[in-house]
Amino acid sequence: MTFWFASNNPHKAEELKSILIEALPPLSAASLKTPKEAGIEFDPDETGTTFMENALIKARALYGIVGEPVIADDSGLCIDALGGRPGIYSARYRGMEGGGMDGAGLPNLSDDERNAIVLREMEGQADRRARFVCAMALIDGKREYTALETLEGEIIAGKLNCQRFPPRMAGVDKADSSAYAELYKQNCQGWQFCGFGYDPILYLPGEGATVAGLAPSEKNRLSHRGKAARKIAVYIAEMISRSAC
Repeated sequence: MTFWFASNNPHKAEELKSILIEALPPLSAASLKTPKEAGIEFDPDETGTTFMENALIKARALYGIVGEPVIADDSGLCIDALGGRPGIYSARYRGMEGGGMDGAGLPNLSDDERNAIVLREMEGQADRRARFVCAMALIDGKREYTALETLEGEIIAGKLNCQRFPPRMAGVDKADSSAYAELYKQNCQGWQFCGFGYDPILYLPGEGATVAGLAPSEKNRLSHRGKAARKIAVYIAEMISRSAC
């Protein structure tokens, strides 16, 4: 049985495949396809005002093309001190002074550029609370299943001196990017970045690391996407069971 993931983001697709294959051993990488892998042009207008609305827009749009079960997610970073920004505009955020929250009609920025914008907007903010949000939808033409999960943390303080944080390290107990950078220079040269998007700037106090500093298996266990996908996996298992009857 084939399931489609309504995304052209290869990082999201690989994470989701890893999470679902672990949760559902009957699944394989070949069971999970993306539009790009099939040569399908897919870029629906995300006109929703919430993560869930946009997830459902993407799922319904791709189902209309492939006619097979579709999984879609919409996710982003919500920061309390910024009134919830970047929120649903996370993937194309340019800051309030950089062309608008949704960056409509403007060239895409890199992850590092968006991270730098957020850190500039957070300068001087005492409240660092933030979270990743993931809304995930699964549809098969008859039913629609949804899940909404978060990963709570705080935005690192100071400037992002080291764009690629190393795995968790003893001695760093607060969101202090300069301390990370120093320990990185001392101990972790050559470490390869594990995350993407805003992962380098969301610090998890309970883990002593940014999301980028987690091993992939740790990230999948803790993340907003991992938690949502495991809920959706229950419904995927039901679909597989019904198709086998």
